[in-house]
Amino acid sequence: MHWPESILQQTPVVSLEVKKQFEYYCDSMQLPSSVISNLQNIYLPLATWIATKHQQQSIIIGINGPQGSGKSSLCLLLKCLLELAFHKKVVNLSIDDFYLSRQARFKLSQTIHPLLKTRGVPGTHDTQLLQQCLSQLCSPQAQNIRLPRFDKSLDDVAAQSLWPEVKTPLDIILFEGWCVGAQAQPEDLLTNPINDLEQTEDADAQWRHYVNTQLKSHYQNLFEQLDYLLMLKIPDFSFVKQWRVLQEQQLASTSVQTSKPHKIMDDAAIEKFIKYFERLTRWSQQTMPDYADLILALNEQHQIAQVEIDN
Repeated sequence: MHWPESILQQTPVVSLEVKKQFEYYCDSMQLPSSVISNLQNIYLPLATWIATKHQQQSIIIGINGPQGSGKSSLCLLLKCLLELAFHKKVVNLSIDDFYLSRQARFKLSQTIHPLLKTRGVPGTHDTQLLQQCLSQLCSPQAQNIRLPRFDKSLDDVAAQSLWPEVKTPLDIILFEGWCVGAQAQPEDLLTNPINDLEQTEDADAQWRHYVNTQLKSHYQNLFEQLDYLLMLKIPDFSFVKQWRVLQEQQLASTSVQTSKPHKIMDDAAIEKFIKYFERLTRWSQQTMPDYADLILALNEQHQIAQVEIDN
């Protein structure tokens, strides 16, 4: 692991308080012991890199990574370190919490394309609400802000009574999502399907053209607000299914108990689900290293193996 000397010089020696809290978060998320052992040489320098980017105004750190790559866990660990070791006011924000409701996606499926009924791709998020939240979170004025929550086990927007409240002003917004910072594809690359979902259910490429257009317009307007972009790079796309299965198992064990039936996916459903994301995931993994500010390369054991910084 090779961090710039300037970062290492500013990285504090981990205190007992920080170590205990970090271990607590790791245990609560059932992370491997290797994460704890890499606190001083990976996670604390990473938090240092982020902390040094903040001067006076709020900054937004975009965190991109495929399904199951560990974005949410990483954000929780970074929030812990940034708050305890650097005394920053931090909030975590996920693009997944801005999915359109089931009813809204059903309407899209009826008026534009049937595949838009399934959450995930650009065009299935409430970009207007997301834009509003980002603007409010970056405001220097003191205010209380309700952040949306999406219940994946129900595949619908959570009741507003469950939306957490945060107070501004903030120092750092950690904004994570599988398509955060992604760029649209050239139109000529949309012609040929890349999997059987596109082949059979989007034969005329209408769905992928719509998704690409959304990414090129509304989403790029959002991503222009990012001050820095951090990327989780996976060894191969085949690991998406393996890690996504583990993620679904965790969702099943921790989902909120309600009277409504939970929408937990089995392996077959997951295999189909990730095909919705495959095109843009492959594209981002291929192109994002050219413009991301920091790359965390994961190995086959789902651990950070290398750090690359665009100086």
